[in-house]
Amino acid sequence: MKALLALALLVNFSPLDESRMTQYSTIDAFLAGTYNGELTVGELKKMGDFGLGTFNQVDGELFMLDGEVTHIRALGNPVPATDDMKIPFVAVCNFDSGKSAKLEGPSEGEAVRKMIEDRMFKIKNTIYAIKIEGTFAELKARVPRKLSDPSASISEITETQSMFTWDNVEGTMIGFWCPKYIEGINVSGWHMHFLSKDKTRGGHVLDFKIGTINVSVMELMGFDVILPREPAFYQADLSLDRAEIRTKIEEYQGVPHHHP
Repeated sequence: MKALLALALLVNFSPLDESRMTQYSTIDAFLAGTYNGELTVGELKKMGDFGLGTFNQVDGELFMLDGEVTHIRALGNPVPATDDMKIPFVAVCNFDSGKSAKLEGPSEGEAVRKMIEDRMFKIKNTIYAIKIEGTFAELKARVPRKLSDPSASISEITETQSMFTWDNVEGTMIGFWCPKYIEGINVSGWHMHFLSKDKTRGGHVLDFKIGTINVSVMELMGFDVILPREPAFYQADLSLDRAEIRTKIEEYQGVPHHHP
């Protein structure tokens, strides 16, 4: 009977039934100057309920949780995104966590990330959606300022972005972990955005220290990429190695702010 059941499960299995990440554009196309897209927030909501990205002209950060899309603006002040807002880069999925754990701090972000990878990532060569809820003893974040020049370089963006450090802030961190082979299509390793519980602060996470948190992860066994129909994408030189630029945008630099 057990053998017949196992055979039935194998027969009924289809890779098309696996959970997937869908993204619009690629990270290297974005870094090459594809700062505008035609995908709207309204259309994004039909693609999933959990994700992150940015808005046209690099206007702040995009945070999507439980189907609600938040626009985190350059001063770190979040507001609901309107359905007509357009997006140049985003990654999204339907989040349904099968694995969760509670962690007690104080612990540095690097140690927390390693613990999650070692204990909760059972498959090393797939993508994970990650949700971390709770209290953060310290959280460092950045938010880019909307470009006034559509041809601005990434270095101009990093030099003018807003930087924040928050102490003892409660909220939710969401994002994805991608394996090395996806680099250039998406960000390899960790890519996380944060929104405080009171929805007054948020941004792209650079580093953190935890208090008490709950971690939920979800394996994503496939991904789809939608390519932009934009002149900047058509003309971008995507043969270049942009590893150095990808590293630079993760560094803690720019115009600093500190908020308790």
